[in-house]
Formats: sequence, structure tokens, C-alpha cells
Amino acid sequence: MTLPMNMRITHSKSKIGFVFARRGLVMEACSSFYLPRLIGHSRAMQAVTTGSTYLATHPVWSGLFAEVVDRPEDVLPAALKVAREVVQNTSAVSTYLMKEMMFRDTGSAEATHLLDSRILFELFTSK
Repeated sequence: MTLPMNMRITHSKSKIGFVFARRGLVMEACSSFYLPRLIGHSRAMQAVTTGSTYLATHPVWSGLFAEVVDRPEDVLPAALKVAREVVQNTSAVSTYLMKEMMFRDTGSAEATHLLDSRILFELFTSK
């Protein structure tokens, strides 16, 4: 459920698994879209094919977490610290647009350049 989030923070002893194959189910909540984009196709295939649970520090989750803290009680303070940083120093509109730009596949560098140029133009010419 947290895959679509901009950042994920967990503690080092968290156990994470995509256990769908062990239950005779398929991935849900857009997991098949986000997971390979966040950790790479090979590691995503390992996670979903085995259905195993792995500690948050396991290499299969490399790139999934922005931060891994030592204790469960440190997760919320770490998340709030990041949230304050974002709220105080960034534009919600540009943050949203950049996330959307990264997850939309235009098919080529040229098409991506045309899209980001248009969005930038629209930002400069709008209120």
C-alpha cells in the first residue's frame, strides 16, 4: 500500500513480503506497476515469485526505502522530520508534477523532453 508514496521509511527489523503467490493470488493496489520501477525488475520478480518475507535491510528491497531506522518507535519521528522539510521547502505542485513525470513512460528521451518543456512553460505562464 505504500509503494505509490514518494518516500517510505521503515525500521530495520520490519518483515516485508509480496506473498500473493503463496496464497494463489495476484499482486494488487498497483504493485505490479510500482514495485519493478522502485527496486528493478529482477528483484521484484524474486520477491513475487518466491512469496518470501525479507527483512527491510535485505538486498531484494534495495532502493525501496528512503530511510531505514533502528527502532520501530523511530519511524514516525523520522517521517515527520521529512514531512516538515518537504512542507517548509518545496512546492506541492512541482513535487506532484515531477512524480507524475517520472512514472509516465513517454517512450523516448525526446518525448520526455517535449513533455517536461511543455509543463515548465505552463508553470511559467500560469498563476
